[in-house]
Amino acid sequence: MAETPSRTIKPKTPIGLIIGAVSIGIVVLIFIFGAVHYSAKGIIDARMRGTVTAKSFTPAPEEQIIVGKGGLTKRNIKGDFEITVAVKQKDGPPKEYTVSNIDEESYKAIKVGDSYDVGPYLQP
Repeated sequence: MAETPSRTIKPKTPIGLIIGAVSIGIVVLIFIFGAVHYSAKGIIDARMRGTVTAKSFTPAPEEQIIVGKGGLTKRNIKGDFEITVAVKQKDGPPKEYTVSNIDEESYKAIKVGDSYDVGPYLQP
């Protein structure tokens, strides 16, 4: 009995289908890159960098009591560290922003006259 030769059958994908799939993929990638670029642009434009004009420290008069999962706990903090930053405006005089809740190490590292970014989230 004669043996039949084994044949490999390869399905043929139409060239139009391949071109269509690649085109859709390119359009989706362009859309994603455009969306990321557009969303990041707003944050960059809203950036508010200014000059530190004043530093202040207000000592805490009492201990703080914190209610948490473990019940009541107390902690003694030194006080509130704040800096004032003057941010130039496109039209008009500079606005002053007060940045609170700075940790002590950062407060000591910042000097009057340094540049500081208050971000797009603070209100004057």
